[in-house]
Amino acid sequence: MVRQLHEAARGYAPAHTEFRFRPYPPRAGEIVSHGDLGPWNTVYRDGLPVAFIDWDAAGPIDPLLDLAAAAWAFVPLAPPEQLREAGFSPVPDVPARLRLFVDAYGISDRHTILPALHRCKLLAAERIKYHPVNAAGAADALEHIARELRWLHAMTLELDGAL
Repeated sequence: MVRQLHEAARGYAPAHTEFRFRPYPPRAGEIVSHGDLGPWNTVYRDGLPVAFIDWDAAGPIDPLLDLAAAAWAFVPLAPPEQLREAGFSPVPDVPARLRLFVDAYGISDRHTILPALHRCKLLAAERIKYHPVNAAGAADALEHIARELRWLHAMTLELDGAL
Protein backbone atom coordinates (compact mmCIF):
# COMPACT_ATOMS: atom_id res chain seq x y z
CA MET A 1 0.00 0.00 0.00
CA VAL A 2 2.88 2.40 0.64
CA ARG A 3 4.10 1.91 -2.93
CA GLN A 4 0.56 2.45 -4.25
CA LEU A 5 0.30 5.66 -2.22
CA HIS A 6 3.59 6.92 -3.61
CA GLU A 7 2.62 6.08 -7.19
CA ALA A 8 -0.74 7.82 -6.76
CA ALA A 9 0.96 10.93 -5.33
CA ARG A 10 3.48 11.33 -8.16
CA GLY A 11 2.58 14.33 -10.26
CA TYR A 12 0.15 15.77 -7.70
CA ALA A 13 0.69 19.52 -7.51
CA PRO A 14 -1.18 20.87 -4.47
CA ALA A 15 -2.81 24.28 -4.68
CA HIS A 16 -2.28 24.77 -0.93
CA THR A 17 1.38 24.37 0.06
CA GLU A 18 1.44 25.38 3.73
CA PHE A 19 1.71 21.95 5.32
CA ARG A 20 1.58 21.40 9.08
CA PHE A 21 5.12 20.08 9.57
CA ARG A 22 6.72 21.21 6.31
CA PRO A 23 5.55 24.75 5.50
CA TYR A 24 6.76 24.81 1.91
CA PRO A 25 5.76 23.32 -1.45
CA PRO A 26 7.14 19.96 -2.58
CA ARG A 27 10.71 20.15 -3.88
CA ALA A 28 11.99 18.27 -6.92
CA GLY A 29 11.67 14.53 -6.31
CA GLU A 30 9.29 14.93 -3.36
CA ILE A 31 5.68 13.79 -3.20
CA VAL A 32 2.89 14.76 -0.84
CA SER A 33 2.44 11.79 1.45
CA HIS A 34 0.71 10.82 4.68
CA GLY A 35 3.36 11.95 7.15
CA ASP A 36 2.54 9.40 9.88
CA LEU A 37 2.25 5.97 8.29
CA GLY A 38 1.95 3.20 10.82
CA PRO A 39 -0.41 0.52 12.07
CA TRP A 40 -2.23 3.15 14.17
CA ASN A 41 -3.25 5.01 10.98
CA THR A 42 -4.10 1.94 8.92
CA VAL A 43 -7.54 0.41 8.47
CA TYR A 44 -7.57 -3.37 8.33
CA ARG A 45 -10.23 -5.68 6.94
CA ASP A 46 -9.94 -9.40 7.67
CA GLY A 47 -6.40 -8.77 8.92
CA LEU A 48 -5.26 -7.04 5.73
CA PRO A 49 -4.53 -3.32 5.32
CA VAL A 50 -7.04 -1.54 3.09
CA ALA A 51 -6.65 2.21 3.77
CA PHE A 52 -4.68 4.91 5.56
CA ILE A 53 -6.49 7.40 7.80
CA ASP A 54 -5.64 10.55 9.79
CA TRP A 55 -3.95 12.72 7.22
CA ASP A 56 -3.25 15.75 9.44
CA ALA A 57 0.53 15.29 9.12
CA ALA A 58 0.51 15.08 5.30
CA GLY A 59 3.21 17.00 3.50
CA PRO A 60 6.10 16.88 1.07
CA ILE A 61 8.69 14.16 1.50
CA ASP A 62 11.16 12.14 -0.51
CA PRO A 63 9.44 8.78 -1.16
CA LEU A 64 12.45 6.82 0.15
CA LEU A 65 12.36 8.77 3.44
CA ASP A 66 8.63 8.10 3.69
CA LEU A 67 9.28 4.39 3.12
CA ALA A 68 11.97 4.47 5.81
CA ALA A 69 9.64 6.16 8.30
CA ALA A 70 6.98 3.56 7.53
CA ALA A 71 9.54 0.79 8.09
CA TRP A 72 10.24 2.11 11.60
CA ALA A 73 6.56 1.66 12.40
CA PHE A 74 5.50 -1.39 10.42
CA VAL A 75 8.56 -3.67 10.70
CA PRO A 76 8.85 -2.40 13.54
CA LEU A 77 12.40 -1.26 14.08
CA ALA A 78 13.15 -1.39 17.78
CA PRO A 79 15.36 -3.23 20.28
CA PRO A 80 14.13 -6.62 21.57
CA GLU A 81 13.18 -5.30 25.01
CA GLN A 82 10.96 -2.63 23.46
CA LEU A 83 9.36 -5.20 21.15
CA ARG A 84 8.64 -7.47 24.12
CA GLU A 85 7.07 -4.55 25.99
CA ALA A 86 4.91 -3.90 22.93
CA GLY A 87 3.59 -7.47 23.11
CA PHE A 88 5.73 -9.29 20.56
CA SER A 89 6.21 -12.88 21.65
CA PRO A 90 8.40 -14.20 20.26
CA VAL A 91 10.44 -11.18 19.31
CA PRO A 92 10.52 -10.98 15.52
CA ASP A 93 13.62 -11.20 13.37
CA VAL A 94 13.86 -7.47 12.67
CA PRO A 95 16.50 -7.67 9.89
CA ALA A 96 14.46 -10.29 8.00
CA ARG A 97 11.29 -8.26 8.41
CA LEU A 98 13.04 -5.14 7.09
CA ARG A 99 14.15 -7.06 4.00
CA LEU A 100 10.60 -8.35 3.47
CA PHE A 101 9.18 -4.83 3.89
CA VAL A 102 11.63 -3.33 1.39
CA ASP A 103 11.09 -6.19 -1.06
CA ALA A 104 7.31 -5.78 -0.81
CA TYR A 105 7.72 -2.12 -1.77
CA GLY A 106 9.77 -3.14 -4.79
CA ILE A 107 12.84 -1.01 -4.19
CA SER A 108 15.60 -1.77 -6.70
CA ASP A 109 18.55 -1.38 -4.31
CA ARG A 110 17.59 -2.58 -0.83
CA HIS A 111 20.67 -1.05 0.76
CA THR A 112 19.47 2.51 0.06
CA ILE A 113 17.01 2.05 2.91
CA LEU A 114 19.77 2.17 5.55
CA PRO A 115 20.84 5.81 5.08
CA ALA A 116 17.17 6.69 4.61
CA LEU A 117 16.38 5.16 8.03
CA HIS A 118 18.94 7.53 9.56
CA ARG A 119 17.78 10.55 7.57
CA CYS A 120 14.11 10.07 8.38
CA LYS A 121 14.92 10.17 12.11
CA LEU A 122 16.92 13.37 11.64
CA LEU A 123 13.94 14.79 9.76
CA ALA A 124 11.69 13.77 12.66
CA ALA A 125 13.97 15.69 15.02
CA GLU A 126 13.76 18.75 12.78
CA ARG A 127 9.96 18.58 12.72
CA ILE A 128 9.71 18.77 16.51
CA LYS A 129 9.84 22.55 16.21
CA TYR A 130 6.37 22.40 14.62
CA HIS A 131 4.84 20.24 17.37
CA PRO A 132 2.72 21.87 20.06
CA VAL A 133 5.03 20.88 22.92
CA ASN A 134 6.91 22.76 25.58
CA ALA A 135 10.68 22.58 26.03
CA ALA A 136 10.49 19.48 28.22
CA GLY A 137 8.27 17.71 25.69
CA ALA A 138 10.65 18.62 22.88
CA ALA A 139 13.58 17.30 24.93
CA ASP A 140 11.75 14.02 25.57
CA ALA A 141 11.03 13.63 21.85
CA LEU A 142 14.64 14.39 20.93
CA GLU A 143 15.91 11.90 23.52
CA HIS A 144 13.61 9.22 22.07
CA ILE A 145 14.95 9.90 18.56
CA ALA A 146 18.52 9.82 19.87
CA ARG A 147 17.89 6.36 21.41
CA GLU A 148 16.47 5.16 18.09
CA LEU A 149 19.49 6.46 16.20
CA ARG A 150 21.92 4.82 18.66
CA TRP A 151 20.06 1.51 18.29
CA LEU A 152 20.09 1.84 14.49
CA HIS A 153 23.82 2.57 14.53
CA ALA A 154 24.43 -0.58 16.59
CA MET A 155 22.23 -2.65 14.23
CA THR A 156 23.44 -1.29 10.90
CA LEU A 157 25.82 -4.17 10.07
CA GLU A 158 23.19 -6.78 10.94
CA LEU A 159 20.50 -4.98 8.95
CA ASP A 160 22.86 -4.49 6.01
CA GLY A 161 23.71 -8.20 6.05
CA ALA A 162 20.05 -9.15 5.85
CA LEU A 163 19.39 -6.81 2.93
